[in-house]
Amino acid sequence: MRKESFKNNNIYHIFNRGADERDIFLDGDDYQRFLDFARVYRYKNLRLRALQSQKMTKLSPTSLNRIARPLVEVWAYVLVKNHFHFILRQLVRNGITKFMHKLGTLYTLYFNEKHKKPGRLFEGPFKAISVPENNHLFLLSFYIHLHPAEFLAVPKLKGGKIKNWEEMLIAMEEYKWSSYSVYLGRKENKLVSQDFILNCFKKSKNSDGVKEYKKFIEEGLREGNKRLQKIEELLLD
Repeated sequence: MRKESFKNNNIYHIFNRGADERDIFLDGDDYQRFLDFARVYRYKNLRLRALQSQKMTKLSPTSLNRIARPLVEVWAYVLVKNHFHFILRQLVRNGITKFMHKLGTLYTLYFNEKHKKPGRLFEGPFKAISVPENNHLFLLSFYIHLHPAEFLAVPKLKGGKIKNWEEMLIAMEEYKWSSYSVYLGRKENKLVSQDFILNCFKKSKNSDGVKEYKKFIEEGLREGNKRLQKIEELLLD
């Protein structure tokens, strides 16, 4: 198990990809199973069968936190064919390490058995980058929520320039396997703790932060490659 030390209450960008850049999600059931495992194993002593009970399925992440023992909070995520990204906040000592170890191990067992593909699934241990301040956090959430659009929107990224940002926005909003639709309030939330980021965007007591966060995303799309360059400078070096 990973020996790296993560600090409680700190935020981290966690990501990994398939070995030899192979796909780690081959159909919709794979994506859903990965998210189901993430929802279960972010708690210390929860099991999939318990989480799927009629009583538990009605509970929000906040309600579950009160009765279970969470290791981490998931603030954002995206899954694409051959890799994934999380924004995680560690809640207890070694929480991220335990969560990612369980998630990676159990998903690999599931995937290999289902698809008859022996051997390692991921290219190695997950990667982790500390997110030191809110500006980095907001840009990272933009980067993660933009991610599927780079693969789905037509035309795609060409020559380092975004050709059609409106199509990118539509792709982001319609993509099933990211947390962006949760932030917009369009998808039932069973995993994400989005309150901190949305609260940072509130401009009035009557606001829930959703419209302001959506505006932040859309402004980033209009900025185009200027925003992407800023992300590369702050997050990807």
